[in-house]
Amino acid sequence: MVLPLSAYNFGANLQWQPCDECYAILGGSVGHTEAGQAPWTDFRWHNWSLLGEFGYTPKDFLGLGPGIYRIQPFVAQVSGAAHTTYNFGTDSVTVSGWPTNGPTQGGLGFNLQQQLGPHSPFGWFGRFGFGGSQVSAGASAQMGTGFVMHAPLKNAGLVPRLSNDLLGVGLVWSQPSATTKTVYHQNEYVLEAFYTLQLSPTVKLQPDVQYIWNPAFNPGNNAMGDQLQIVFTW
Repeated sequence: MVLPLSAYNFGANLQWQPCDECYAILGGSVGHTEAGQAPWTDFRWHNWSLLGEFGYTPKDFLGLGPGIYRIQPFVAQVSGAAHTTYNFGTDSVTVSGWPTNGPTQGGLGFNLQQQLGPHSPFGWFGRFGFGGSQVSAGASAQMGTGFVMHAPLKNAGLVPRLSNDLLGVGLVWSQPSATTKTVYHQNEYVLEAFYTLQLSPTVKLQPDVQYIWNPAFNPGNNAMGDQLQIVFTW
């Protein structure tokens, strides 16, 4: 939720893979388009983002098995609203003008995944990121970590033939980025558990449940949410 990933705007990616286990990606976007609109709608040069990603994907990391290690630096700019205030004695009038150049800020993300043994069904993942609160996506700082288990029903002896499913649990801490909403406090926590079943090579079923406590915009009112996803890939 920290990375200012592009959506609906003009953009381009450049990728370089010097070897099988490492790569570099540079992606850029510009514009200020909302969902359902053409990318030239309300186009603004001073809404842009430039993201990099440097990845290392060893087949066997320190004897633990395969892993994925990614570093994601970024820099972005958002447009600011131009307002001019005219004072007439005790009265004042504020006039909105064309958007102006807003702040240019950067940030950094880390995305890590590692199997915990060459023959272990367990894996660990961690996502950590921080950035300027004016240009970051939903969070100016966020940390998430958790564990997954491959073929949980098979390893529990319940369904010996089932080997294409996953069970996982994760914990997230985040601080909101700049927003027009009232932020009552900076710390929000989420606990999530999920299960994934691969129904076919292109279809998977993925239910999950989330518990959010101490919401940044609604203090003292914890919340629970659940969803059932059917994911198609091609």
